Amino acid sequence: PKVVDSVVRKEESTPIADANDVYGTTPAEAIQASDQLKWAVQHSMPACLKRQAENNPTAPALLEKIDGVWQTTSYADFWKDTKNVSRSLLALGLEPGDVTASFAWNCPEWSKFDLATMSARASTLGLYPNTSADRARYLLKLSEAKVLFVDDQEHWDTIKDVIAKVPSLEKVVVKDGVEANHPKVMPWSQFIEAGQRIPDSLVDKRMRDIRPTDRGCLIPTSGTSGKPKIVELSQANVAGQGKIIQEVTN
Repeated sequence: PKVVDSVVRKEESTPIADANDVYGTTPAEAIQASDQLKWAVQHSMPACLKRQAENNPTAPALLEKIDGVWQTTSYADFWKDTKNVSRSLLALGLEPGDVTASFAWNCPEWSKFDLATMSARASTLGLYPNTSADRARYLLKLSEAKVLFVDDQEHWDTIKDVIAKVPSLEKVVVKDGVEANHPKVMPWSQFIEAGQRIPDSLVDKRMRDIRPTDRGCLIPTSGTSGKPKIVELSQANVAGQGKIIQEVTN
């Protein structure tokens, strides 16, 4: 992981021509690196979700309690929804290397927004649910976030006065039902509708172009000893963690 304590540099993501450039110089290291790169490209988190949806479409992926009753989302529906969110992000102009952010509690929209961002070769920043307005402003500026997802009224009330202070922020997507009056705000349902004009093929291409060294997600440190820093995790790093969790749980 790479720790950033100033504005995150948005680099052009390019294909890796030679594994030696990244991992080593000896033939043995190059062979091992080639296998690692191949694995990471084929098994990014979005690719894993897609494969799970194809192999186990009716298996439960998410559980959400609504009015006291647990509602199940299958892997097929989870992937379909995630892909629709990715289409919507492309409709908003999200480019490879861009950053989205979420200011939310654990919810299905957060998971879909997160994975959809990685599907688009962008990276996602999660703000802690108890983040103050001042710290949110600092982290959003530091990461140069372009699109922000907000899940409830309390978080919107915290963040609403910050939006004008983050030049990079172009859109704020709020969960339906949140009362938010701002020119940059877009309700979730309208956000999803905006993506309908984007063909699936564009999302598929972004996913095929994912490289192991692409930034996958950004994690803020606690900032207990000063201003928080941001840790950059690559797509390969995120995928590797998923692989380890799978091995442990199996």
